[in-house]
Amino acid sequence: MGKGRSSDFTESGYQPAGIYGWRKQCLYAIILFILVVVIMNLALTVWILRVLNFNIEGLNMGTIRISSEGINIAGRTDVVKTLYASNIASKKNKVLKIESERDIFLKSRYSDKINSFHIGKNKIDASCDTFEIRDPKGKSRFKVTEKGVTYGSDEVTYSGKAVFNGSIETPNIRGPHKGSLRLESASSSIILSGRDGVLIEAPEGNVEMKSAHDIIFASNKKISFNSTKIYMNNIDISAPNGSGKQYNDVYQLCVCQNGRLFLAPSVGRCVTEKETCT
Repeated sequence: MGKGRSSDFTESGYQPAGIYGWRKQCLYAIILFILVVVIMNLALTVWILRVLNFNIEGLNMGTIRISSEGINIAGRTDVVKTLYASNIASKKNKVLKIESERDIFLKSRYSDKINSFHIGKNKIDASCDTFEIRDPKGKSRFKVTEKGVTYGSDEVTYSGKAVFNGSIETPNIRGPHKGSLRLESASSSIILSGRDGVLIEAPEGNVEMKSAHDIIFASNKKISFNSTKIYMNNIDISAPNGSGKQYNDVYQLCVCQNGRLFLAPSVGRCVTEKETCT
């Protein structure tokens, strides 16, 4: 070859470091592949964040917005299984609608006690110590405890038949506009009591009392019948014969001009002292 002198690396003991040949080409191909994967991942990440409407305030997935305050749903959402939440509320001036093709169960757990509210077919079951319904002002309108049922409303209208196993405390019981008010006790008794008195009034109809045994009126002071006509029907009439016997505990019923009743001996006229009719 030429007159120049070639240097032999093996003879001098020096060998340069590096990757040459097909190994260098493979390394470049791997680096290029990794770069493409990183770019694709970055592009997919940006696309997902764009589709989910992710911003500094939270995560927006269509009608669902997730933030530190909770989850806001702008439309309809289907819950496949159980939903756990500390608070469910609708937007201002919007209606909150919960719909199910089957039953709806609401449960809360406090220590070892479980309160449940079940809406089923033609029934509503509530299992708790106290069930209360309040109006928008926070006033109790309906409350159920182990002691009884309390209605906080001034007037409760019920058009059917109601059965009460215990006592009822109310300032007024009024029948329907068309029809009669009937109070009945099939196996026990009915007691009407009031601290200041009991008023039974029928402005446009009759007050009728029926009993299989006795009707007893008792008072520590007086019993007044304020009416222009007082009738006592189906009273037994005595028909004594010649051998009739006189009883000392039989009296005749007399009436004063002011309407007061008093008893007089069975023999003679109804004569009494002045103090009796005052």
